[in-house]
Amino acid sequence: MQNPERKVRFIIFDTLKRNWRFAAMGAMALVIGQVIALLIPKFTGMIIDGIKQAEALVENRNEDVVTQWARDLLAIPQGAHFSDYIPTLLWAFGIAALISGVFQFIKRRVITGISRLVEFDLRRVLFSHLQRLPMGFYSEMRSGDVISRATSDVEATRMMTGPAVMYIGEASVLLPLALYAMATISTTLMLWALLPLGLLTTSVLYFSPRQRKHSLALQERQGDLAARAQENFSGVRVVKAFTREEFESREFNSLSSMVLESALGLALNRSLFQASIWTLNGAGLLVFLYFGAKEIAAQALSLGQFMEFTLYFGMLYWPMIALGWVILLIVRGRVSAKRINELLARDPDPAVASEGLSAEGISGTISFNKVAFAYNEGSPVVQDVSFTLPAGKTLAIVGPVGCGKTTIARLLLRLNEPSAGEITIDGKPIREYATDSLRAQIGFVPQETFLFSTSIADNIAFGQEREEREASQHAAAVAQIRNEIEELPKGFDTMLGERGVNLSGGQKQRTAIARALVNKPKIVVLDDSLSAV
Repeated sequence: MQNPERKVRFIIFDTLKRNWRFAAMGAMALVIGQVIALLIPKFTGMIIDGIKQAEALVENRNEDVVTQWARDLLAIPQGAHFSDYIPTLLWAFGIAALISGVFQFIKRRVITGISRLVEFDLRRVLFSHLQRLPMGFYSEMRSGDVISRATSDVEATRMMTGPAVMYIGEASVLLPLALYAMATISTTLMLWALLPLGLLTTSVLYFSPRQRKHSLALQERQGDLAARAQENFSGVRVVKAFTREEFESREFNSLSSMVLESALGLALNRSLFQASIWTLNGAGLLVFLYFGAKEIAAQALSLGQFMEFTLYFGMLYWPMIALGWVILLIVRGRVSAKRINELLARDPDPAVASEGLSAEGISGTISFNKVAFAYNEGSPVVQDVSFTLPAGKTLAIVGPVGCGKTTIARLLLRLNEPSAGEITIDGKPIREYATDSLRAQIGFVPQETFLFSTSIADNIAFGQEREEREASQHAAAVAQIRNEIEELPKGFDTMLGERGVNLSGGQKQRTAIARALVNKPKIVVLDDSLSAV
């Protein structure tokens, strides 16, 4: 069975491969920053022991509470007082803190940058793939759900490859080094302090599957909510015309309640998990303080060493405290990767290919030879359709609703593939032409007029590589919309609302006709696009 995250993983690894130097710098900064940070507790313990020795000297006691490791580090000769080296230690402490801070900044900057590159690549690949999917995909998938996967799911995947990776990396470096440093102070004390951590594995195994379940339910319901909102806003005039505002509000609130239910379930599970971690952390601290105090009382441990051990203990438990959040990021990221991959796993439209014959220079003779087509393996919409339309001639196809008029137009554009028969242009089967080249020679005006939320000029020039105002004006004149456009305050630069809401039905249809004509195609297909003209 195919791994549901394989495609997303490939994109992530490809991003890392292309930016391996950047990633290596982040990894090095992470390791160096953590190693230097581990010196700070050591210097802190040495400073405290130095202060304690200074107090002993003031009281005329010649105590030496300095470890041999500290003497060797600072090259302190026997008989010299460790308190004399406190200024040096303070400087060392400050420099270590500064260097550690610099590397911590580099680490965050680089790892966050890598995760942003992953996010960019995911969105780029996903959007490009969505453009190549067949029309059947958009018939069964709601646009709101697709938008949710392309936005919130990509963001969740980024969090998995950014903060989650960073904290896991920190823990991987910090845990063994901190444990080693603690063991050099007191192996017994280290074992007592770590005793409650054995229960942490049980907590992780118990809560992680539940987090995954709640996270999947939440993200799917968020997709449903986004789809409902998108449909409602797109059809707001229909909603108002039929006074369905209250009904739509109730439906939206019902979906919102389901999202809230999933979110609260996830929050409860995460809260219980975090509570278990804090409880284990507190238990470990209590055990450590009890046995640490006993070792100090028995003079087996200096006050500085105890403080050093305490700081290591805090550094050790911070990754444990962050573990709940990291696991949530990983769980949500994996769920999101699966949802994204469900889109990436869809096969692209076989008609979308740049290979094939160039359609440039065709005369435009169209032939249908016993063509048949059925949607979703149902009853044929068109069957045994045959006709020939010579170049430069006009053919009107009329018939009742649902008889297949739009389907014939879609078959010519290769938006759908015939289940039987053959379609040719200039005697060559259309499947032999490169699809992008073929469609560039066909000016298509669909039954449902769609205009983008940009200027009128940009809408007319949509099929051009770059806008040529003169060509747009000529196409508008042919479509008999130029004069009306030029009467607008900003003329062709007038911005349109969503779906061209600030134009009348007839103006929208004529603008769409101008868009189909701007490239001077050899074939023009009008799919019931004159109803409001």
